[in-house]
Amino acid sequence: MRGRKSSPLTVFIIMINFKNNYNKNEKLEIQGILAELNDPYKDFYLNIDNKRIFVKENTNEIFKLVKKGDKLMYTKDGVLIITGFNDNSSKNYLKLLGHEKQVNDLLKCLAWNLNIDLYVRMNIRNPIVSTLFQYGFYKVENDKDEILLRRNKREIRNVSHK
Repeated sequence: MRGRKSSPLTVFIIMINFKNNYNKNEKLEIQGILAELNDPYKDFYLNIDNKRIFVKENTNEIFKLVKKGDKLMYTKDGVLIITGFNDNSSKNYLKLLGHEKQVNDLLKCLAWNLNIDLYVRMNIRNPIVSTLFQYGFYKVENDKDEILLRRNKREIRNVSHK
């Protein structure tokens, strides 16, 4: 998958317009991207029925949630999921997996296209945490291994980005 290049226009449209359904080729592309990415901090998971479901091993769960209303954005080197829409949750959680540059690109797009409060729970040692601070996220709480970050929708465009 990494050798295959998506056109910039295609990636731009996918990133701006959240879709509720992905065709077979798009699903295969997303699964290929996820297969190539490492998740050393085990942060790329979904909470389903109070259980942590790791996305890399259960990629079909993404598409089930997206079909119900959750959000997905991706580039050839990164994937971002926002949960909480499908069940009208009071909190929307952001899940990120990718290389730092691609995560930065996904967050730039997100900052300008989604005006909601967001939460992120990650391993405190994950280098993406420092990138999230640059996008207006702040610490809500942390324990020995994980940190909970929040970004208020009012702060979205008041943050300078790399």
